[in-house]
Amino acid sequence: MDWHEACDHIAHKFRKTKHKINDYLATHGTVLSDEVGYLLVTAMATAGEAQHEITSPKVPRSANKAANTLNENPHEAKQTLLETLHGQIST
Repeated sequence: MDWHEACDHIAHKFRKTKHKINDYLATHGTVLSDEVGYLLVTAMATAGEAQHEITSPKVPRSANKAANTLNENPHEAKQTLLETLHGQIST
């Protein structure tokens, strides 16, 4: 599977992903930094907006691009969380 196909797969799960991020934020949002919260809210908004573009098995280019963004934001949030945690451990 190439990256374009992987993004198509992600795009078909926009609705489910949006709800999972929302649930995560509802549970953990109060302890997240502003930066991490922003990245996750942005990812949730991207999924919420782009979910309406999926009307058939064929994924539009714009939805594929949104899927790429949706994949990048949580990874960046995770990296930021890890950096914060490592900074707290070393002090």
